[in-house]
Amino acid sequence: MRSINAKVANVLSPTQIALNAGTDQGVRVGDNVRLYRAVRVTDPDSKEDLGGVQLTKLNLRVNHVQDRLCTAIVTDREAGTDINNVFFNITNIRPLKQITTKTGHPGPNSVFVDVGESAVVEGPEAVADDSERF
Repeated sequence: MRSINAKVANVLSPTQIALNAGTDQGVRVGDNVRLYRAVRVTDPDSKEDLGGVQLTKLNLRVNHVQDRLCTAIVTDREAGTDINNVFFNITNIRPLKQITTKTGHPGPNSVFVDVGESAVVEGPEAVADDSERF
């Protein structure tokens, strides 16, 4: 699987960002984008720094590509269980998470995203071709 390192170039809306990578770097429409947050881990007894881990902060999907940039839309949905999901097996009806900048007012399902923040763009996982099944 290809993996392309990029950075957030602009926050375009509460559900869309621009990245500084495009077709010149191998980005394609439909690629998955992940923003991470770094967390340092310290030993509780010795207070020694044990290292760091990268936790996924937000998932997006590339929806537009140019030579040197692309845009991506949020794919993560707000947390919680909707009663319709339980009884009627309905999925993806919860609202999308919202992007906010440091100057915005964060809500419980908002994610802080800054210009210059690191992102990783990866090709979509291989999906079986179902065209022959129908």
